[in-house]
Order: sequence, then structure tokens, then C-alpha cells
Amino acid sequence: MNFVDSSQNSSRNFVEPRTKSKILKTVLIGVFAVLFLGSVAAASFFYLQWMSYKNNPEKVSQDENKALIDQVSKIILLPTTEQPTIATVTDLSALKSQAFFNNAKLGDKVLVYQKAKTAYLFDPYANKIINVTSISDQPAAQAQDQIPNQTQQAQPNVSGASISPSPIINK
Repeated sequence: MNFVDSSQNSSRNFVEPRTKSKILKTVLIGVFAVLFLGSVAAASFFYLQWMSYKNNPEKVSQDENKALIDQVSKIILLPTTEQPTIATVTDLSALKSQAFFNNAKLGDKVLVYQKAKTAYLFDPYANKIINVTSISDQPAAQAQDQIPNQTQQAQPNVSGASISPSPIINK
């Protein structure tokens, strides 16, 4: 009869408990090392971003304005020959007399292109253009004297105290 030693057979099928715990320990150390290095890399990246904004505060405004222009340009064709003056609607009561701002809400953005003589009212939360109008260099009273029999569209007064220059950061 051929007898098989059961102790030798069982050692071939199973990993010794010490070896199993060594493998588990090695895997856990590797996972924690990767997580630690990822955390250090992320912290370094955000620290460097913060330092660049701290050293150049205008960069924050420039980045926000560029992002806003990119967002609006996906909806409507904007003039590319100039940078707009950007303002944020902060006081609706002062703007109610102007037809351009009838549907405006707090936080809406106004993009004014002086050379193109165009103003855009944009709602960044709904991602919609609310209103577009052409602007003129002459005051409304002079324009009304020149065109007495025609109804003139109200031009937005973007230089008043009712809107504030961008950016307003409420985070």
C-alpha cells in the first residue's frame, strides 16, 4: 500500500500564516505609501497655486474673467478684438429704471465691449444670456433730440454705482 504523508500534502496547498501576514503587511504599507505620496503631491500643487495668487492678486481676477468670457463665448459670438469691462449686478433697485436690466438678478454679469459698442447681460448660474444691447457714446438726451419721432431703446448705464467691478468672491 502506498501511504501519503498528510502533513507534507497540506503544507503544499496552504501558505504559512507568517508568510500570509507578511504579504498583507507589505500590501498595506504599499497602499499607505501611495496615498501619502498622492496627498503630498496634491498639497504641494495647491500650495503653489495659492502662493502664485498671493503674489499676484490680479491673476485671480484675470483667471475668473477669462473663465467667464469662455463660458459666455460658448453661447454667443463675442468680439475678439478687445477685452470686455466686466461688472457684477449688486443692486437691483438702482437698475429697475433701465430696460436692459429688467430680467437681471443679483450676481448676473455685465460684459461691456466699448469698441464693439455692445453690452451683454449674462446669468452665470443658469448659463444664459439674459439681454444684449448696443451702446452709444452720446448721452440719451442728445440722441433723443436727434431722433424726435422715433422711440429709442434705453441704453444701460454701466458706469453707475449699481454694478461693481468683477470679481466678487463669495466662497
